[in-house]
Amino acid sequence: MSQQLHFIGFSIETFAFLRENRLQNSKDWFEKNKPAYESHVFAPLRALVTDLAPTILSIDEQIEVTPAINKTISRIYRDTRFSKDKSLFREDIWISFKRRLKPDFCLPEFYFYATPQHYEYGMGYYSADKKAMDQFKEAIIAHPGAFREAIAFLKSPRNPFTFISEKYKRRNTTEVHEEFRDWMLVKTFHFPFKREFDDSLFSDKLVGEMVEGYNLLAPLYQFIVFYTLKNIG
Repeated sequence: MSQQLHFIGFSIETFAFLRENRLQNSKDWFEKNKPAYESHVFAPLRALVTDLAPTILSIDEQIEVTPAINKTISRIYRDTRFSKDKSLFREDIWISFKRRLKPDFCLPEFYFYATPQHYEYGMGYYSADKKAMDQFKEAIIAHPGAFREAIAFLKSPRNPFTFISEKYKRRNTTEVHEEFRDWMLVKTFHFPFKREFDDSLFSDKLVGEMVEGYNLLAPLYQFIVFYTLKNIG
């Protein structure tokens, strides 16, 4: 029996609310219209997390999948402490799946992100630290065959993801095979599938498409987790 889906899609009201709430920039307005936020924004985010959870846990059972704000779901309020923009509310939304118990360096995460203009999903680092990337590169050098399998999806006709990275201009790459030398220059990276609004966003088709995408990215995520955690004991 196939899994029963709870997510039925976002709606035009989802993004209309986000725009208007940001424009009003008022706690009073938000509180008066909170039922609209609950039904059009939070409820579909919660449903999407719930439906994706079995796939995420099959990739890594230690990833947090609780469908709650500050667990997997973004807050509606902005953190303005270190920003010149003092607007109270954000008009973008996201979900993030990452490990509950983080090591002393960062790991990549699976995500979904949407604004009133576009949406995307994928996997990667929000901002990788040097220790994490050094461990990752050591794993590539030590296990080139496993890494080659982990990135095989890049050559798949089913791959919708774009490789986005920030790189060093120069670095010694002589210790690694030529096909992996570009990876030695990487500071941080992620794999987004960015889309304009389409039918999938407003229907339950989004879940199946994200499941397929996450499963394509899973071998690379698992390579990073297994070999970097193994390397630090």
